[in-house]
Amino acid sequence: MKPETPRIAGLLLAAGPSSRLGQAKQLVKVGEESLVRRATRLLLAQQPASVTVVVGCEAAPACNDNQ
Repeated sequence: MKPETPRIAGLLLAAGPSSRLGQAKQLVKVGEESLVRRATRLLLAQQPASVTVVVGCEAAPACNDNQ
């Protein structure tokens, strides 16, 4: 019998006020995509069993990042 491959979950922490930066760092653009979109894309590329994204003070803009 073949051993089971471990199932790993992904956790993306994208919360915090970014008070020193003066804007939500998760929405800062790197090239054409926001940091939260880039981090999500890279995490999903690892094919985790599940993904949880923790958002905070900038939840609405982070969740509506359609670019």
